[in-house]
Amino acid sequence: MILKFSPFLRQIQAFLIVIIMTMIVSLSGYALFGESFNVWRSIAIGFAISLVFLLAYPEIRGVRKGDVVIVPIWREIETPFSSEGFMDNTIAVAVESGRRNQKIKVRLWDGSGGTAKIVDYGFITPPEGQLLEAEAPRIKSIEDLGDFDL
Repeated sequence: MILKFSPFLRQIQAFLIVIIMTMIVSLSGYALFGESFNVWRSIAIGFAISLVFLLAYPEIRGVRKGDVVIVPIWREIETPFSSEGFMDNTIAVAVESGRRNQKIKVRLWDGSGGTAKIVDYGFITPPEGQLLEAEAPRIKSIEDLGDFDL
């Protein structure tokens, strides 16, 4: 469940998962071995079960049609003296539903379509995909947007 596009979000996500797993273990231990009233034990086991579902929900749900998927795209910046390329993460919208390691159709921000493989589900961030195929972008420059009044 760890995403690759942001080291800061990756560390927050890992920290939250460890905290939730620790709470699940401690609440389950209290519910099974605690020396108190049955009401508190049932509250503890109920809370532990709800935390398990919190962690398992992205795996159960998968990616559905209309969900945002983060996909890396190769971009190039051309200047008069040099040309540089870099990987940029962009937002795509899932056109089909899918699960991890499945190929789905996505719609990119410029209106072009493509095929992406679902790499990972997000816990606190959107799912991550790997763009396998993409149509040529429909917008190549600002002039392609046409005339519109603000």
